[in-house]
Amino acid sequence: MTEPTDRFAAETPKLEDARRGECSDYLHEYTGVLADTSESVRVYTPAPALAGNEDVVDAFTRVSDQWANAAANATIVSVRHRDDTPRPWIAVPAEPGAALEAVQSELSPAAIGSVVSETADALRTLGLYNTVHGHLSPSDVYVSATGDEPSVQIGGFGLEAAIRTAVGEYEPTPYTAPELRAEPGQPTERSDVYGLGAVTYFALTGRAPDGDADAGVAPSPPSEYVDTVPPALDEAVLRALSEQPADRQASPYVFSRAFLGSFDPDSGETDDEVTERGSEAAATAATDTDARPDEGGDSPTAEAEQAASDDDDTALTRRAAVGLVGLTGIGGGAWLVTSMPGSESSDTQSGDGVAPDAPAPSTATPEANTAADAGAETPASPATETPTATAESSDRDPSAEFGENVYVIARGETASITVEFDATSVATLQIGTIEDDGYAVVAELEDGDRDGVATVEFDSYLAANGTPSDTLRAGPDTVVSAVDTADGSFEGNQPAGSDLLDATDYRMSVASGPKTSPTVDDPDAIATLVLSEG
Repeated sequence: MTEPTDRFAAETPKLEDARRGECSDYLHEYTGVLADTSESVRVYTPAPALAGNEDVVDAFTRVSDQWANAAANATIVSVRHRDDTPRPWIAVPAEPGAALEAVQSELSPAAIGSVVSETADALRTLGLYNTVHGHLSPSDVYVSATGDEPSVQIGGFGLEAAIRTAVGEYEPTPYTAPELRAEPGQPTERSDVYGLGAVTYFALTGRAPDGDADAGVAPSPPSEYVDTVPPALDEAVLRALSEQPADRQASPYVFSRAFLGSFDPDSGETDDEVTERGSEAAATAATDTDARPDEGGDSPTAEAEQAASDDDDTALTRRAAVGLVGLTGIGGGAWLVTSMPGSESSDTQSGDGVAPDAPAPSTATPEANTAADAGAETPASPATETPTATAESSDRDPSAEFGENVYVIARGETASITVEFDATSVATLQIGTIEDDGYAVVAELEDGDRDGVATVEFDSYLAANGTPSDTLRAGPDTVVSAVDTADGSFEGNQPAGSDLLDATDYRMSVASGPKTSPTVDDPDAIATLVLSEG
């Protein structure tokens, strides 16, 4: 399937000097100049032979919408223009950076850490827009420089994969999550965790994960190809590459924390043992419970104190390289000053750095990691410890976010909703809004065991037939209190003649801190609860 370049240019008056780039049977790429702005751009459009296929057009438009909605964020390749003439196309900057697949061999270990954490941050940004990437690969990660702190943006968004899926010719890649091999049109946040783990594997080793997902054969650990990669990092990466989504880290941010905290291979302890004894090393999020940091107590090491004193406005992504270099001070950084594929030993990396307890950006609401702040004193038990809305020994801004972007249940069923905490143990949750949904319930949640996660059960039947306290029930190690409807009553909260809430989408909001007002007006994160007809 080919098309003369000048034909596309002639039929696209908003694009001048169009030149053919890479073209497949599914997706065509051009470079050109936007007529209105004289900006050089790269254009993606369905192959002309598929332009009349309604499913293809719908798929391309849907993915383009997702890309454009998130493109205002600096971590996402920006969208410069979109048009439908002569067929749908999307224009992005001509040179957003070099693809990771092209520059991996030039990256220092510290730069690899920065690339991984910034890529995780970009995926977390998508969560704020209730979307996922779904098809991340090294060709979608653009690196602006190869120094120790490169800037990173992600793009691509699986445009060709969406078109292939629409015509029933989808072909997975080594970076495709196993669940997408059977249902490529249904990516989730944990699909992105797999993609991030696979990209990390490539960043570390210069090769795609091996193994055979279809045959249930797990990939080899990265250390098989780079013997200086510590065991804890092997564990973090392989967990992200688990065949079952539930076995992976809960989100890209949790993986990023595990990655940055996985550099203590000499202790001989498991991650659980490190957590239980309150190790001074920054622990990973690699346990089955995705343990998070304790919130009270003094910072036990100079590295952690340095991490807490850094400027809060510098995001995790900006501190990643510093954190990686500084990890030599906690016994696991030797690999950082050892040559990796395509890199040389660095004379500038020392052991006087920052512990990997970097904060999350305040614009998103990440999950935190395992206990790094347990210190010498034994922390109070959840039964006697007074919850705090902020972390007393950390300069990190407290935040809370949802474990998933979208929860789907049938009308009358119960949704298990997870809230994840960073630098706090208390958050306020709101489900629905009176103005938009005709229903809202608000409650205060406490992370009872301080593991960074609280679970609440929302009973959509009792929402219309019971009391607020019946509607929201505490899950394991969670305390739910101050439950009430946003307007103080249940009048108007269900459609006329119905004993169930309406089948529609309900906005959910969460903010760190105790409940101080009837509604959550300044949320840290939002998600969607979908009630279907069943």
